[in-house]
Amino acid sequence: MPFASPLLRPRTQPPRATPLWYLCGSIPLCADRGWNTEWNGIKRQQQDDRVGYFGVINLLGPRTPTQRPFDKFWNDQFTYVQLRYELLNGATGAPIALGRTYMTFYDFDAGMSQVAGAEPAIEMMQMGPQATALELPAITEIRQYARWSDVPELDAGARAIVNTMPDAGSWGMIVNHGTVYGVGDDNPLDPYQLTALQAGRSIMVMFEHINTFQVRYT
Repeated sequence: MPFASPLLRPRTQPPRATPLWYLCGSIPLCADRGWNTEWNGIKRQQQDDRVGYFGVINLLGPRTPTQRPFDKFWNDQFTYVQLRYELLNGATGAPIALGRTYMTFYDFDAGMSQVAGAEPAIEMMQMGPQATALELPAITEIRQYARWSDVPELDAGARAIVNTMPDAGSWGMIVNHGTVYGVGDDNPLDPYQLTALQAGRSIMVMFEHINTFQVRYT
């Protein structure tokens, strides 16, 4: 699940006279497991002379105990991670407070295991209460629900896990729900030049007067 913001900068950039702002995270607020945690962090995308930087979170999805590799089994109903991001001064490491900024989250779709009897794995996201507003493009594949209990795809087993999430019912924020099978072309290169497919699977979030924010991925 990539995301991008004017705040994102690679730490390997040459020093500048003005300190850079960095998005420093992610701080897990619960158990966090990924299919490949080496994919987490800042990812550089390049095509010809176009370069984009995106934060990437890799979350291990629900799997059956019979799926290989066996050590990747976590849960067969529902998996999630709850994170807190901090905004830090690139020169000093001190927290910084922003009056207003925007961040876009991309690539909300669904996947399907080839194992017999597997159910679609649907990506969902809920922003923490620090988010001021969420905006979708005019044409979008994303469904939005007022609360987790409104998501029809969650069965009894998944809902039981949802109820154990830290502050599960207190954020009061919309649940964003992917709907369409994912392909490589939905991964953006340039956040300012999205294709219709990439835009349709993205969510822009506005923050005001923050130096930290929370988010849930499932």
